[in-house]
Amino acid sequence: MINGWPRGKFLATRGVRQGDPLSPLLFTLVIDVLSRLMEKAQEFNLIHGLFTGRDSVEVSHLQFADDTIFLIGDKEEYWFNLLDLLDSFCLIFGLKINKSKCSLVGIGRSPSYLNRLAGGWGCAVGDWPMKYLGLPLGGNPKAIVFWDPVLKKVQRRLQKWKRAFLSRGGRLTLIQAVLSSIPTYYMSLFKMPASVVNKLEKLMRSFLWEGVEEGKRDHLVKWERVANSKDEGGLGVGSLKEKNEALRTKWLWRFPMEPNSLWATVVKSKYGSATNGWDANPATMVTSLNPWKDISAGYQTFLQCCSFEVGNGNRVRFWEDSWVREGLLKDSFPRLFALSSKHSLSIDCFVDSQVLPHNWDFGFRRNLNERETVKVITLLEILEGFRLCASKRDRRGGILRSRDLSLASPFSPF
Repeated sequence: MINGWPRGKFLATRGVRQGDPLSPLLFTLVIDVLSRLMEKAQEFNLIHGLFTGRDSVEVSHLQFADDTIFLIGDKEEYWFNLLDLLDSFCLIFGLKINKSKCSLVGIGRSPSYLNRLAGGWGCAVGDWPMKYLGLPLGGNPKAIVFWDPVLKKVQRRLQKWKRAFLSRGGRLTLIQAVLSSIPTYYMSLFKMPASVVNKLEKLMRSFLWEGVEEGKRDHLVKWERVANSKDEGGLGVGSLKEKNEALRTKWLWRFPMEPNSLWATVVKSKYGSATNGWDANPATMVTSLNPWKDISAGYQTFLQCCSFEVGNGNRVRFWEDSWVREGLLKDSFPRLFALSSKHSLSIDCFVDSQVLPHNWDFGFRRNLNERETVKVITLLEILEGFRLCASKRDRRGGILRSRDLSLASPFSPF
């Protein structure tokens, strides 16, 4: 089509060169066919992936641009069917697999078995932990060696800057823009050990006050104060520990926002959904290889940053969620919370929505004394005028704030 009119066929004399802006788009269109071929192979029981969770969610492959990882079941025929599928895909589209960058990694299989399968195709046998998209899979994030790539990258950057004659303001800019952001990718999923945090912050504060190869100098201000925001009298460097916590907490925010995504489906199948219908249950397995354990550990902190709009009251908890202006009722009325038998229950369990005005039942275990009765009167004054709406669903929203981070913007209620 030229100017909206068909002009016949034309012959292409030159293909798209590497680096052309159109190249990634064309590659994405082509590589999507590989994903569809895998789905068809699963339908015909030629290949099956790994099954996880109580819902047996099947995961057979993950793709990001040209980085692909296949997860197949423990049957040799699946391996050969996968090789046939890849050969057919390459033959159709004229692509070629770089086998020197491929590896076969097994779970609970002998090295001789893996060497036989890998040798027949021409790829290497990999070990755990393996890297995918720059992150180690199967590694132990509590081990110091797990964070060695981050530490080495920071040290390499410092070596490059050692001959630069930088002012203290220039060093501060480099710390804020480069050094403090290097571990962000790792910190977005894994909990950084305190020893690694101390090593990184030691490198940053030494670079700020002493430079590189300038000799030891006194540190004029505590690093905790330097890390504070400028409004609090600091230099806005930020705390790595708090940044790590904020980045992990973002997964709790994303979970109800992306209910149909693969990662949310796997987490829901593995740990189950919470009673409020928004969140997943925390991990209970005692293992250091489980990132969800550290992510779900920040659930209470996450809830303190959420606000709730009550409708029918069947998803918002009365004592534990911040649905009134006074904040968490369990913190405002700790004595009444201790006496109540209705912990972790939704608002509609405390009141009959059909009766107006509402008659609140707090489920106290015994009769109240005079001081406790005064507290109940104060609580009822807060609840005065509140009405449940049976036709309206509860909604959750808010702003995730941190003393050192402002990267989490207001999110829409869900």
